[in-house]
Amino acid sequence: MVCGGGPSVVNLLYMAAMVTCRHNNKIIREVYSRLRNSGKTGKVALMACIRKLIVILNAMLKKKQPFCELNS
Repeated sequence: MVCGGGPSVVNLLYMAAMVTCRHNNKIIREVYSRLRNSGKTGKVALMACIRKLIVILNAMLKKKQPFCELNS
């Protein structure tokens, strides 16, 4: 479960995680695949991806740097 923020924030994070798992982010896609292969349900794996996205976004804000997949 994602706590905090309103439904619009939760929906935004959910959709962002879905897109990154399927298409363009190697790190998030690997997290999702690893969890699914270990027997987690799709929704549980997706919630873990949302948390991973939040951690990455917080690090980007703290360091004031853009996302660089090579340094993660």
